[in-house]
Amino acid sequence: MIKSVVVEDNSEFRTFLKAVLLDRFPDGVVAEANDAHEALRLVADIKPDIVLVDIGLPGGMNGLALTGRIRENGRHPPVVIITNYVLPEYKLEALRLGADWFLPKQGSTAQDILSVIERLTMRGSPQREQ
Repeated sequence: MIKSVVVEDNSEFRTFLKAVLLDRFPDGVVAEANDAHEALRLVADIKPDIVLVDIGLPGGMNGLALTGRIRENGRHPPVVIITNYVLPEYKLEALRLGADWFLPKQGSTAQDILSVIERLTMRGSPQREQ
């Protein structure tokens, strides 16, 4: 069973990610957050195996800052940034703050997303993608 937190303010894309996760991991837990503050609470409460984060979030804390806050407590859980903000400076900042992977929303298929999740959640196999 995999536990995940999806942090996305676009309800359609959040629903898509949840469906992708539950299709591949039907016994999994998918917690959903609309903003970073809710995400921090969920990460503390459910201790997920992976967190999927958008950069553009409401509420005064974006996904990059959220990634840094998650990392304040160590490496776990892996964080995957999935965003429309694909500029090199965003990617570099995400990786600097501890993101494990950076995926563009546009052009990433459900299989691309699942491949990253499976790679990062394999126990004992920490990975970082540039």
